Amino acid sequence: MAEKIKVLHVLTDRNIGGAGRWLLYYLKYHNRDKFDVKVVLPEDSQMCERVQELNVPVLAVAELEDKSFDRKAGAALTKLFKAEKPDILHTHASMTARMAARKAGVPYIFNTKHCMEGAAGPLPKKILRRMINRQFSDRIIAVSKAVRKSMIEGGTDPKQIVTVY
Repeated sequence: MAEKIKVLHVLTDRNIGGAGRWLLYYLKYHNRDKFDVKVVLPEDSQMCERVQELNVPVLAVAELEDKSFDRKAGAALTKLFKAEKPDILHTHASMTARMAARKAGVPYIFNTKHCMEGAAGPLPKKILRRMINRQFSDRIIAVSKAVRKSMIEGGTDPKQIVTVY
């Protein structure tokens, strides 16, 4: 039998919101024969117990805050990713995790965008968003046509986005 694909999901939420519900649903039904999945969460996240109830390992990170960009978590995440050596890192909004994954040499980085992009803003902001997404995400998953459209309007390259409902 072929070796399993090692996937780390990163969710910084301390509560169980839309992204958390999506992740719990995925964890309940994912192909355990093909994928070795673990979830990286803040150590005090309400998700920890729920994920463990599904017999999926949790990697609790004390430094992880409930926000996308978090300077203090970068070193801890880089160290964790180097130790775990995932084939795929799948984030749910954590820019810090994507940056740490690039630094740690993770081969593939996916990010799911669960909500609409903010106002498009001026051209420099669009260019910056496009550069950041290109540098730190191999693919971005939009959860709806509306999210995809808002990402494109905000500056993300349409070639980088796939829509998975």
